[in-house]
Amino acid sequence: VSKINDHAPLKDARFRLYSDADCTKEVYLKRTPDGYNVINRDSVGGNDHDGGTQPNEAVEIVTPLDGNFTIYGLDQGVYYLSEVEAPDGYRKLLDPIVLTVRPTYTNDRNSYVAGEGATDKILQKLEATAHFKEFYDGATSEKDNKLETDATQGSMNLTVVNKVGSKLPVTGSQLTIVMVALGAGLMIAGYGIHRKRNHVDDGK
Repeated sequence: VSKINDHAPLKDARFRLYSDADCTKEVYLKRTPDGYNVINRDSVGGNDHDGGTQPNEAVEIVTPLDGNFTIYGLDQGVYYLSEVEAPDGYRKLLDPIVLTVRPTYTNDRNSYVAGEGATDKILQKLEATAHFKEFYDGATSEKDNKLETDATQGSMNLTVVNKVGSKLPVTGSQLTIVMVALGAGLMIAGYGIHRKRNHVDDGK
């Protein structure tokens, strides 16, 4: 007998963020009271998200009890969110979630004043997609979701629901990305992790 608990928050899932499809160029993050901050590679002898030495303070993303985490200071571009370890009783994702963020900035973006946040001085338009791979009930599928965005807030939202199968697809989640610092940095916030759990009672 299979018993499935749908949309339960997922605690202690571990993730790493990468800037390449092979997941070899890690976007290093350090823990802060509010979430995770991107570590500038220039500070460790690298360039962008390549080269240099791994900082001592670099950590994995670990989901708390409510399944939410925040990443501050992420730039525009394509990112690969890879689950490296699942909590007990769950199967980790086999493929990373591919996030593409395409902001269109205003001509006077350089007039940004620290602390202003996302304003019409910085962001004119924001487009974002999420690419998923799934294997469920014997069928494989890939799809791109165009994410709902808000250019006035510099944010986007993503909701994905997990399913039970021989391979688990992307984690059920909510993702928000907000502009910070000079209109170039991005903050990923509110990544609420949910997953269907499959309980099997043997002999029934």
